[in-house]
Amino acid sequence: MTPSLNLKATLIILLLLTCISAMAKPRVVAVVNPSASSASAPIRAMHYIMDTAIPSMNLLEEASGSAPISNYFRTVYFSTFQIGSDHQPFTAVLDTGSANIWIPGSQCQSEGCEGKHQFNQASSHTFQGTDQGFQLKYGTGAVNASQSYDQVTLAGLVVKKQGFGIALAIDKFFKNSGFDGIFGMAFKELAIGKLPTWIENAAQTQVIKKARFALYLSNKADGEDSRLFLGDPDSHYYQGKIQWHPLIPIDSKTPTRFYFTIGLHDLKVGQSSLSIQCPHQGCPAVVDSGTSQLIVPKAVLAQFQNDIKVKEDCSDLDKLPTIKIQLSQFSYDLTPAFYVIKVPDQQNKLHCQLGIDAIDDNSWILGDTFLRSKLSVYDLSGTRVGFATLASRLTQQLTLKEYVFIQE
Repeated sequence: MTPSLNLKATLIILLLLTCISAMAKPRVVAVVNPSASSASAPIRAMHYIMDTAIPSMNLLEEASGSAPISNYFRTVYFSTFQIGSDHQPFTAVLDTGSANIWIPGSQCQSEGCEGKHQFNQASSHTFQGTDQGFQLKYGTGAVNASQSYDQVTLAGLVVKKQGFGIALAIDKFFKNSGFDGIFGMAFKELAIGKLPTWIENAAQTQVIKKARFALYLSNKADGEDSRLFLGDPDSHYYQGKIQWHPLIPIDSKTPTRFYFTIGLHDLKVGQSSLSIQCPHQGCPAVVDSGTSQLIVPKAVLAQFQNDIKVKEDCSDLDKLPTIKIQLSQFSYDLTPAFYVIKVPDQQNKLHCQLGIDAIDDNSWILGDTFLRSKLSVYDLSGTRVGFATLASRLTQQLTLKEYVFIQE
């Protein structure tokens, strides 16, 4: 489905936007995520927020199995966790499209480590280092890290001897990004070194009952009301049943337990189906919290752009059609409140546009544009992904215009 990527993971710049707020002019960059496998890997359009302060969060959580998630302008969702016996705090993107944890180390002197929490291994008596290193290559530089082990605490729950990377050098591309690192949450088969992920280790050591977690990603920009649930989700966040989708391989060379990939069978704008060509099991679509937009092949994007005309002044929001996405036998509605985003031009004037993009002729990624509209559940033990309708209190808080103009 996708072109082969570098074994150690090539990351390229896809899109450069300039975002503004009343006090800052951050840059938003859509990039391709590192892949640790020699198998084909989908290109991901993950928005990292650069040169801006991200809202502060409580860095210590009680052992609840649930943790708050913050977002910046609905483009990146991040939470906090701790490493070491002394619970050193870090912020990280909760990323279902990767499987490694990495954070900056105290010995990192490169420009990319400026403004970040840095791990001091000497102050943790449970730390175990190795002589193994790895590199994540990026189109604008690289992250060089040493493979290490220590206790890692997420939502107050501790996993001992968790593998993670201590970055010794980070390119300036990550300078002042507002978060410290990445918390990969996919399968160990995707990870560099095939290290079990935190979720897998937590289930194996019975820290949690199931290798399962759920994400509620708020549609409110800059909000801190999004939530991570370890194990089963809180029933107050959704209504009805969770609709489950079995995972499928992203291609013939890749195992099923790799990305969270499910079959996409049909797309409609209003009542009209788009022209897509998918096999019987569906087009392999990666469910990825680290991708900001809904990513479709270029030919499909052209159809969306022809059928949905979003006015730059956002005056037609109430007249735009609903997108219907069929995954297996289930159909999911995506309304303008979720698929319209607001971005600035070179003069920092804000405009509305379609929150759907393409990066090649084949890739399908169900990113945050889609995930904000549902509660998503990731069941590693059952090799499946589920979606549930959000509780009515979560979808009736704001009007359509307020969703898009929340920064004004």
